[in-house]
Amino acid sequence: MSLPNYKIKDLHLSKSPISDRVYAGFLSADKKSFNKKKDVTAEFMKVLVDKQCGYIETFNLNGKKYKIEVIEVEEE
Repeated sequence: MSLPNYKIKDLHLSKSPISDRVYAGFLSADKKSFNKKKDVTAEFMKVLVDKQCGYIETFNLNGKKYKIEVIEVEEE
């Protein structure tokens, strides 16, 4: 797929409110929907595990405090 009119700085990452899938893509002119997108849920989850497994991260977002912790679960 050729994207001659798109710039990497315009790439957005978003979660679908309907399917909870994670998409990467370029927004339409009205900035309300994707013009071009790709489901990157599997890659997103792999990156999250690779970054966070065994590490706790606390951060603030929009005036709220959050904590992310990923723990490997042993088979039962």
